[in-house]
Amino acid sequence: MKLFYLLILFVVSSLFSCESSAPSQKESKPSDQTQHYETINLYTYRYFTTDQELFERLGEQYHIKVEVFKAKGSDILDRLEAEKENPQADLVILENVGLLEEAKERGLLQAFASGTTDESVPVKYRDDENYWISLAKEVNCLAYNIENVKPTELLKIADLAKPKWKGQLALCNEDDRLNMLFANILLSEGERKTKQLVNGLKKNTTDSLYNSEINIIEAIASGEKQVGLLSSSAFIKYKMDGNPEHFQNGEKIGLVFPMNNQGRTYVNTSGVGVVKNSKKWQMALTLIEFLSSEQYQGQFANAIRAYPVNPMVIPGDFLISLGGFRESDQKLSQVAKQYSKAEMLMDEVNWK
Repeated sequence: MKLFYLLILFVVSSLFSCESSAPSQKESKPSDQTQHYETINLYTYRYFTTDQELFERLGEQYHIKVEVFKAKGSDILDRLEAEKENPQADLVILENVGLLEEAKERGLLQAFASGTTDESVPVKYRDDENYWISLAKEVNCLAYNIENVKPTELLKIADLAKPKWKGQLALCNEDDRLNMLFANILLSEGERKTKQLVNGLKKNTTDSLYNSEINIIEAIASGEKQVGLLSSSAFIKYKMDGNPEHFQNGEKIGLVFPMNNQGRTYVNTSGVGVVKNSKKWQMALTLIEFLSSEQYQGQFANAIRAYPVNPMVIPGDFLISLGGFRESDQKLSQVAKQYSKAEMLMDEVNWK
């Protein structure tokens, strides 16, 4: 009997020993609180739900948290200038590369090198000194009321400056996309022709310019105006936002990809750069590589209905539905250098 009790005691003690030495499921799974995240600060002109989702995915993969400050590009440049001696931002995303070029010239950015972005972003979309790269591209399209205007009447930007459209042309009063369009034309056709074009367009507006591209879409759809300039992105965002009235207005408008003298179409790109003296430039570069990658480029560009710059990524269906175009082969780094001059030409005719 004594031997029997000793055997029972041995079995019970063995079971407790095994139970205490085996880790529980809760203990084997690391808590989110134990994971260390490094924070980088991004100044950007855009911050959509898509961007938030992308940054969360970045955090999951690289344990990098992105803090966002959103503002207009010009305001971002002013803030970077004010913080120049003690930079708070690590990188910036701006609505066009003309502003990125201005940031570079003001000494607000630092050059960076990445074999990854060299492969994912073609050289024509990168700064020739590696201070910035493009992340998404848009096209300024000729828009027209399909009931009253034939698409053959609009082939070039210069067609909008013809006297026949006086009082029938809708343009924005302040649009960085137009600055980049005129910068493209400056590089391609020179100052004299560009100045004539800017003057002709402004004369054809006759009355005040519109505050937004939404106003232009609705003016052309209603017949208040017959033609105008619209970005492909603004048109798609408006037409496909789920509002039945917006869709119907979009159905009343046709778009033409305007050609230059070589039969090609100019593009504008938004882009990203690393802030000068950022102590976390390596993590900033990780984010740049992430957003330009084949895996995430489509998601980033499609948030604003823009074309991806990564050639391995297919544009969204809505953009494909607009048709194709032969893109200008001008390097955006050279176009961006004309941005300030284009702005001056617009100021000379009191564009705003």
